[in-house]
Amino acid sequence: MAKANQCISNVPSEGSTEKKQNAMWKTRALFWLGSCLLVSMAMIGCASASTSINWTEMTDMVDGLATVLPSFGNLIMAAVPIILVLAVVGFATGMFDSILDGISSAFKVFKR
Repeated sequence: MAKANQCISNVPSEGSTEKKQNAMWKTRALFWLGSCLLVSMAMIGCASASTSINWTEMTDMVDGLATVLPSFGNLIMAAVPIILVLAVVGFATGMFDSILDGISSAFKVFKR
């Protein structure tokens, strides 16, 4: 009966996809509007500011990051052999475990 009333009155039901889509588009529109307002306020603030960007601090920061990155590379290269050894040991123990499970299940037939 509710379905017939919905078709007659052309009003979407409570759990319809139209309501969900309308809500989704409303949230997207509000997000877009808010982000546009934020960007425009930032642009107005930058245009009215009489200060300039201190590039020397940024270059010092990038240089510091460049000196740290090789040590991260060394750390990764030191960890790779350990990970490989653990993977091989895990594979071997898993293989032996499955072999022993197969043997024990084969001998369960004789215990009946």
